[in-house]
Amino acid sequence: MAARARLRDRDMARRAYSLVAGLLAGKGGEKAENVLKDYSIALQAFTGSLLRDGLAAAVAAMERQADLENRGQAVLSHLAAGIADSTEGGSPDPRRFAEDVRRADTRRYMRMTREAIEFVTWLRRAVQANEATMKAGSARGDARAPGAGGDRGA
Repeated sequence: MAARARLRDRDMARRAYSLVAGLLAGKGGEKAENVLKDYSIALQAFTGSLLRDGLAAAVAAMERQADLENRGQAVLSHLAAGIADSTEGGSPDPRRFAEDVRRADTRRYMRMTREAIEFVTWLRRAVQANEATMKAGSARGDARAPGAGGDRGA
């Protein structure tokens, strides 16, 4: 059982790092920093809402943010893609995922919430790693985009 949990964690980590790297792909320097900063703010807001208010409320808040500022769209898309495989019948489409959350029975909702908490933790680690890579790159004068070329951070 412990080996299965490690494999699941490893898969979540890989998915999170690749999603954050994809967000930054092709963006160098200041543009990548701004994208990462906006994403980090939305991710922090989602995490706080998830822990404080629950998954349905956090998803609704990201939907509102996505409609107003387009900030929450990436977080919602990444969350849907990240936990769709591990929840029965989950959808990687953000709109369908939001509907799935709202329609889930209690047992499924609890599982989706646990998966979301675990996956958000990996997304936050991926953001922190890319921020560290960016800082190290700017100290060296390197203009490469974080996540590009296999960079995964410290």
